[in-house]
This record gives sequence, C-alpha cells and structure tokens, in this order.
Amino acid sequence: HLDIANITPDAIPDLVVGAGHRGGGQVELLNGINGNVINNFTAYTGATSKSPVRVAARDTDGDGITDQIVTAQGPDGTQNKIKFFDISNPLDVQLVDEFFANPADDPDFIGAYHIDDLIGTLAVDDEEDE
Repeated sequence: HLDIANITPDAIPDLVVGAGHRGGGQVELLNGINGNVINNFTAYTGATSKSPVRVAARDTDGDGITDQIVTAQGPDGTQNKIKFFDISNPLDVQLVDEFFANPADDPDFIGAYHIDDLIGTLAVDDEEDE
C-alpha cells in the first residue's frame, strides 16, 4: 500500500506508505534519498485501525510537489471513510476532509476501496469544477 510522490522540494521521488493489515491505521512519508521518515500519522483509529490503509498522493495545484494524500480503508474497514490530508507542509499533516463512501449497511459494499481508481475520478471532477 504505497505511492511514489515528490513530497520534498528536491525533485527526488519520495514514498507514501500505508500500513498493512493490523498496522494501526498508520501512514508514513519516507524520504526518497535516504529512506528516513519525514512524518508519520494515524489515518484511522479504533476498530478501523486493523484494516490496511490504501494511499494515493496528489499534486492539486500543479507545482510538481505533492500537497495532498488520500486514504481509504482496505478489507475489514468498519467506517468506509475516504480521508484527505494536506501535506503541503509534510512536517505538519492536517486532515482537511473526509466522507463516508458507502453506508455501512450497503449490501453491495465489499469492504475495501482501491484509492488509485478513485483518484482518477477526483481528477476528472476537479477539472469539471474549474
């Protein structure tokens, strides 16, 4: 559960890593030069933290530096939440938005989201809003 992104302004790709099963809902930002942890934060807590965290990075303003991480729960997620984190300052990650993707009682929900598919949808929606 990872994505490659330019988090630091050195033009070297960095990593955004979501925890695996029973990983505590953690997300880590890793420096692409030396592998050091830039920051880590908890995307999901409680019972939800047992689920893997799927991640995707976005450059929302087109400057070549990633400024947003989108997370989704993998199998066993109980809240079905998609979350958006501002990482324009990677040392001070802030939750900026979240929503329930499906009602918990939706019989068609299979228990996981592949966030990379959602990012493509968000990019189209962002273009239509302009």
